[in-house]
Amino acid sequence: MGKTIDFQQQKDLRVWRTVMETLHAIQNLEPWTFLGPEDTFLYLPKAENRWIFFRWVPAAPNEVVLTVYPSLPAYRKSLETPQTYRESTRNFIESSYFEIYQTKAEDIPAALRAVYRELGVDHGDGLWPFVTYKRWGYDEALPRGRHLLLLENALGNLFMQLRAVEAKPGSVDFTKGEMCVRFYSPDQGMWVNAAMPYALPPKDPPFLQLNQDSTHVTQPLLDLPRSQTLEEVDFDFGWLDDSDRKKMEEPRYFPMITVFTDHKTGNPLLTYRCHPDELIECAFHQWEALIQQHGRPETLYVARDETFGLFNDFAQHIGVTCRQVEHLPTTEEYFRRHGLV
Repeated sequence: MGKTIDFQQQKDLRVWRTVMETLHAIQNLEPWTFLGPEDTFLYLPKAENRWIFFRWVPAAPNEVVLTVYPSLPAYRKSLETPQTYRESTRNFIESSYFEIYQTKAEDIPAALRAVYRELGVDHGDGLWPFVTYKRWGYDEALPRGRHLLLLENALGNLFMQLRAVEAKPGSVDFTKGEMCVRFYSPDQGMWVNAAMPYALPPKDPPFLQLNQDSTHVTQPLLDLPRSQTLEEVDFDFGWLDDSDRKKMEEPRYFPMITVFTDHKTGNPLLTYRCHPDELIECAFHQWEALIQQHGRPETLYVARDETFGLFNDFAQHIGVTCRQVEHLPTTEEYFRRHGLV
């Protein structure tokens, strides 16, 4: 039999070649000579509603770690300051970024070494580019497919920003709270690199709205009676901190635990274990099971923006009030008791 051709792998290799060429071009600009650790770059793609941020952190003389945040929520997450181990671990699990720096050959994981072999990249005893991708709910891994394409596009535009800043020193005054923003101007018919005040828009939590044809889901729940024993419930999700992970060899994920608790007593009502990509499906299935077992509660309490956006519309359709609060002591206690973060 002939050798099976992995077309996605071949496509990824072509993108990797461009990524390596762009990183080499950025390296030649020596950005550490004219940038500081707080200097922020923002790129607004023309084809989609996305904010991509770039930050630099000095690692050693003439070296920096480049972090690429693929969305505004991902960048906001990076600005949080966890106070405890649990908060820090949860922050890591729920973060999303690309990280790029130079390291010794022996520190390059096998998956990335294989890419370099295919590309004929060999830095010998010198420093090698280390590229990793961390997405929400997953451990760090090699970027692939659409994620690798996003990185390719982001780095190409970052290079144009860096070249513009280098060509015109002082055009962006980072010390006075400005950032360099790259966007496409329809009026000018061209890409623009501009200095703008460093400011983030107000939070716009994700909002899941039911379709008009969802009555086959909501009506049976609406027909169920009000619960006589369960007026208020809490919902949240936590993570199993699987610390025995094999770094960078595969896109491993953190198992997610979703839980409903009695708001008054703190007793757990339903707990599910699911994949991070299945939060919506898991939460709704669990919500339906809860109502079928106990009847419809008066109020559902959540603490996160994403869970409020997830449940609010659905809850309204079945006559349940969804309220967002600062903390949920019942679910937090459940997570602590079971070693979850």
